[in-house]
Amino acid sequence: MKYLIVGCGYLGARVAERWRRQGHSVCVLTRSRERACEFTQQGYQAIVGDVTDPQGPGEIPPVDTVLHCVGFDRSSAATKRDVYVRSPANVLDWMEGRFRRFIYVSSTSVYGQSCGELVDETTKAVPVTEGGIICLDAEQSLWSRLNSSQPALEHEATVLRLAGIYGPGRLLRRRESLLAREPVRGNPQAFLNLIHVDDAADAIVDLSAATRSVDTLVVSDGNPITRRTYFETFSELIGAPCPGFEDDFAATSTVRPARGRGKRCSNRKLLRLLGRELTYADFRAGLQDALASDAL
Repeated sequence: MKYLIVGCGYLGARVAERWRRQGHSVCVLTRSRERACEFTQQGYQAIVGDVTDPQGPGEIPPVDTVLHCVGFDRSSAATKRDVYVRSPANVLDWMEGRFRRFIYVSSTSVYGQSCGELVDETTKAVPVTEGGIICLDAEQSLWSRLNSSQPALEHEATVLRLAGIYGPGRLLRRRESLLAREPVRGNPQAFLNLIHVDDAADAIVDLSAATRSVDTLVVSDGNPITRRTYFETFSELIGAPCPGFEDDFAATSTVRPARGRGKRCSNRKLLRLLGRELTYADFRAGLQDALASDAL
């Protein structure tokens, strides 16, 4: 099998490594020539190109699956709308149908529920944040572009709505903050929906090998927890004092009401499709793994 990864960063690099270990051919698209050299040394076919450029990097070889998981680079002149909404259509134009499946990484921020509601793939997405609105616009742009293709490719595409990704290399700043006793921002009673990066990568690899694709899938550990529980557990694991929260006063104040509790993401469909449990369904085990990896 041959794969193209558009956005080989924190998540994409782990998927690439898994596909490479399985003996597949992996192409990687990157804006950086320096990164392209690194990818080539790692055994990938590197292509230099910018997803916001409609002209593209020139000819890209046909592949079985395209994984589009581009992150936003704040140092770039491109806007979030350029990166998230316009780039999938650009990539589809570059490929000219020379692929079988398109996997697009979106976000659970498309769900704007704020009272602790349980959400899944059947829940109407009504985002309330700028990021959520842009993610939903990107999804809709993708489906529109696919449905306008001849022949239509809508059954060969999957939108993955990922919960908050955590894992090795992403906890250092927060660790230092907690050790310094800096207060945590946000409503301590709000729900956090998480997915360990290794579980996310494993899920993408498994789903890419499935004979049939699904249109939309929530990728979460299925165990939403409150922000207070998360950071108190984090502090316990690193030996930091119990954290304080900026919103503790606001939650009971008559002057400023507490913000919403957010939503709770279900992963029942994901588990049914995978046919197995996640490695880090328990966020505590996921945090322990990430902290141990960072300490190496």
